[in-house]
Amino acid sequence: MILEIKNNRFMIIRRDGIQFVDFDEIIYLERFRQHTLLQTTGESEIPVAISLNKISPMLPDSFVRTHRSFIVNIKFIKEVRLMNKNVYEAPFLNGKSALISKRCLSALKNNLLEV
Repeated sequence: MILEIKNNRFMIIRRDGIQFVDFDEIIYLERFRQHTLLQTTGESEIPVAISLNKISPMLPDSFVRTHRSFIVNIKFIKEVRLMNKNVYEAPFLNGKSALISKRCLSALKNNLLEV
Protein backbone atom coordinates (compact mmCIF):
# COMPACT_ATOMS: atom_id res chain seq x y z
CA MET A 1 0.00 0.00 0.00
CA ILE A 2 1.20 3.49 -0.86
CA LEU A 3 -0.20 6.72 0.57
CA GLU A 4 0.46 9.95 -1.34
CA ILE A 5 -0.84 13.51 -1.34
CA LYS A 6 -2.39 14.79 -4.57
CA ASN A 7 -4.42 18.01 -4.88
CA ASN A 8 -5.22 18.36 -1.16
CA ARG A 9 -6.32 14.76 -0.73
CA PHE A 10 -4.91 11.35 0.03
CA MET A 11 -4.32 8.97 -2.83
CA ILE A 12 -4.37 5.43 -1.41
CA ILE A 13 -2.80 2.99 -3.84
CA ARG A 14 -3.58 -0.68 -3.25
CA ARG A 15 -3.17 -3.79 -5.37
CA ASP A 16 -6.85 -3.72 -6.30
CA GLY A 17 -7.12 -0.02 -7.13
CA ILE A 18 -6.71 3.60 -6.13
CA GLN A 19 -8.90 5.47 -3.65
CA PHE A 20 -9.02 9.27 -3.18
CA VAL A 21 -10.01 10.90 0.12
CA ASP A 22 -10.29 14.70 0.48
CA PHE A 23 -8.78 16.13 3.66
CA ASP A 24 -12.04 18.02 4.25
CA GLU A 25 -13.88 14.68 4.47
CA ILE A 26 -11.64 13.22 7.18
CA ILE A 27 -13.03 13.72 10.69
CA TYR A 28 -10.20 11.93 12.47
CA LEU A 29 -7.56 9.24 12.13
CA GLU A 30 -7.37 6.46 14.70
CA ARG A 31 -4.66 3.88 15.25
CA PHE A 32 -6.34 0.53 15.84
CA ARG A 33 -4.30 -2.66 16.01
CA GLN A 34 -2.03 -2.75 12.95
CA HIS A 35 -3.96 -0.17 10.90
CA THR A 36 -4.80 3.49 10.90
CA LEU A 37 -8.49 4.11 10.28
CA LEU A 38 -9.54 7.24 8.41
CA GLN A 39 -13.00 8.13 9.72
CA THR A 40 -14.78 10.16 7.05
CA THR A 41 -17.92 12.29 6.87
CA GLY A 42 -19.42 9.57 4.69
CA GLU A 43 -19.36 7.40 7.83
CA SER A 44 -16.88 5.01 6.28
CA GLU A 45 -13.69 3.81 7.93
CA ILE A 46 -10.84 3.46 5.49
CA PRO A 47 -8.00 1.29 6.79
CA VAL A 48 -4.42 2.08 5.80
CA ALA A 49 -1.32 0.20 6.95
CA ILE A 50 0.68 3.31 7.86
CA SER A 51 1.38 4.66 11.36
CA LEU A 52 0.10 7.98 12.67
CA ASN A 53 3.70 9.16 13.01
CA LYS A 54 4.24 8.73 9.25
CA ILE A 55 0.88 10.23 8.28
CA SER A 56 1.07 13.25 10.61
CA PRO A 57 3.63 15.27 8.56
CA MET A 58 1.49 14.81 5.43
CA LEU A 59 -1.56 16.49 6.96
CA PRO A 60 -2.53 20.17 6.82
CA ASP A 61 -2.54 22.37 9.94
CA SER A 62 -6.21 21.67 10.67
CA PHE A 63 -5.18 18.19 11.91
CA VAL A 64 -3.90 17.95 15.48
CA ARG A 65 -2.51 14.97 17.40
CA THR A 66 -4.81 14.73 20.42
CA HIS A 67 -3.83 11.34 21.80
CA ARG A 68 -1.29 8.63 21.03
CA SER A 69 -4.05 6.88 19.04
CA PHE A 70 -5.80 9.88 17.44
CA ILE A 71 -5.26 12.76 15.04
CA VAL A 72 -8.34 14.98 14.76
CA ASN A 73 -9.47 17.45 12.11
CA ILE A 74 -10.27 20.39 14.39
CA LYS A 75 -12.83 21.74 11.92
CA PHE A 76 -15.20 19.00 13.14
CA ILE A 77 -14.80 19.57 16.89
CA LYS A 78 -17.91 21.13 18.39
CA GLU A 79 -17.32 20.22 22.05
CA VAL A 80 -14.90 18.45 24.37
CA ARG A 81 -16.11 16.39 27.34
CA LEU A 82 -14.22 15.22 30.40
CA MET A 83 -14.07 11.41 30.67
CA ASN A 84 -11.70 11.14 33.63
CA LYS A 85 -8.88 13.22 35.13
CA ASN A 86 -6.47 12.49 32.25
CA VAL A 87 -8.69 11.95 29.21
CA TYR A 88 -11.30 13.99 27.34
CA GLU A 89 -13.39 13.06 24.34
CA ALA A 90 -14.60 14.94 21.30
CA PRO A 91 -17.96 13.57 20.11
CA PHE A 92 -18.92 13.95 16.45
CA LEU A 93 -22.26 14.02 14.64
CA ASN A 94 -21.82 10.48 13.28
CA GLY A 95 -21.93 9.05 16.82
CA LYS A 96 -18.19 8.40 16.91
CA SER A 97 -15.74 10.14 19.23
CA ALA A 98 -12.00 10.74 19.49
CA LEU A 99 -9.88 10.80 22.63
CA ILE A 100 -7.93 13.83 23.80
CA SER A 101 -5.21 13.41 26.40
CA LYS A 102 -4.85 16.00 29.12
CA ARG A 103 -1.35 16.90 27.93
CA CYS A 104 -2.65 17.59 24.38
CA LEU A 105 -5.64 19.67 25.49
CA SER A 106 -3.80 23.01 25.71
CA ALA A 107 -2.33 22.60 22.20
CA LEU A 108 -5.78 21.73 20.93
CA LYS A 109 -7.28 24.83 22.56
CA ASN A 110 -4.68 27.04 20.91
CA ASN A 111 -5.38 25.50 17.49
CA LEU A 112 -9.15 25.82 17.93
CA LEU A 113 -8.82 29.54 18.65
CA GLU A 114 -6.88 30.03 15.41
CA VAL A 115 -9.52 28.40 13.19
